[in-house]
Amino acid sequence: MKTRLLLSFTIIGIALFTVYGIWNSTDTQKQTFQYLVDYDDLLVRSVGMSVYKTVENHPNQDCFQLSSQEVEKFPDDFLDDLKSASEEEFHDSPQIYPPGVYTGYGMTVKKEVALDLLTKYNFNETKTVFSDNIASMPDAQYQFDCFFEYEDKQYMLRISFQNQISDGNFVNVNFTQNSGFPHIENQHITVFYGGFNSTVLFHNNLDEDVILYSNDPVVNFIDADDGDVHENRFAKTLNEFETVIPPGKFFSYYFSPYDDKNNEPISYVVKPFDLQGSVTVKPYPRCMTENDVTSLYGTVKVYPKFPKYLPEGYSFECGVHNTNAYVHLVYFTDEQRSKFPDTHNSAFDREFFSDGGLVIDYYDEAWNGWIEDPNYDKFEKAQENSEHPQSKTLTISDQPAVMIKEYSWKDGKQQSFNRLEIFLDEEQIRIKSSLGEEEIIKIAESFF
Repeated sequence: MKTRLLLSFTIIGIALFTVYGIWNSTDTQKQTFQYLVDYDDLLVRSVGMSVYKTVENHPNQDCFQLSSQEVEKFPDDFLDDLKSASEEEFHDSPQIYPPGVYTGYGMTVKKEVALDLLTKYNFNETKTVFSDNIASMPDAQYQFDCFFEYEDKQYMLRISFQNQISDGNFVNVNFTQNSGFPHIENQHITVFYGGFNSTVLFHNNLDEDVILYSNDPVVNFIDADDGDVHENRFAKTLNEFETVIPPGKFFSYYFSPYDDKNNEPISYVVKPFDLQGSVTVKPYPRCMTENDVTSLYGTVKVYPKFPKYLPEGYSFECGVHNTNAYVHLVYFTDEQRSKFPDTHNSAFDREFFSDGGLVIDYYDEAWNGWIEDPNYDKFEKAQENSEHPQSKTLTISDQPAVMIKEYSWKDGKQQSFNRLEIFLDEEQIRIKSSLGEEEIIKIAESFF
């Protein structure tokens, strides 16, 4: 299925990995590779390919002419995408990047095909360096562009090798030596999807190539109702396209319970040493303990605050994940536990707030990049929120704050609760409850 690409859109390919043995000319490719990038560095990256028709011909800039016979060596959907690109008439004005081409069409491509094209023809290479991950770990994305001619029309071919580290935290698994024998450090791990630590970096610290393989079944289960086949994407990737990791490189994989088996170990084997390891994928805990909140958010360098003071009868019940920078801390009395049995949804329930329930929202604004905004000012932010008609401004331990009265209706009756917002340099705390204002302020002051 073809994908229409905006000119500024980066093609994200599907990782297709192939064992060296089935490449006819891998050694030759590596020896004759003419680009600045390390050849081995491309082997462990996801790759994608896209094709664009040029707005105007660029004389003498073609790096090859494509014949009907050579087209057969390209991906199956290449001709369809080429036809679509030839009919395209839209392009951004002014052009930003890539210049001088119409909107393109992207496709998946096998790694050996992409590398063969790069070896055979002279592409223009662009490297973009990233370090905006949680560990400030250097990473890069590589794009290779080349003009070519087909049936008297000029096109641009782009091959993209993607960056390996995405947002969120990651877990390192090392293949290394122990007393002279290969072994796995962090052999059996548990990851939580969504960014806490759902990306695993498999590092090859040995002095020879290793191959990741999985003996797990590719089919997880078949839905009895609709017949949908649920696959184990990690096992499928390793089984269909064996993953070679050269010495000193790492392979990055993002685990998800939607695409991978969850709550059970997913096994893998490291060849040729037959080392065995496993990854267990878990969803976020529906209701986190205080220790869960501290430990899981700590993995992404977010450190939620807990109050030192609570009104009599209140105790912590549940931490509810919102984002990796935003958590709801839910506090109950014994009476409320019997009235509101769904502790998770109480974090969002206005009736719970209005009945004396207590929810504290912790939000790390710096983690979301707010602190990078040179115009961000906590006092201005508080002033904006104080424009609510039922609000008043306060100062809590020298920090700007706003107390807002919220109203809603339930079964024809009006109900209300207080919402106190405290603005810090890099964080925001919100307290929601129908407790009196003085009591809510005491809770707020206990954070400092």
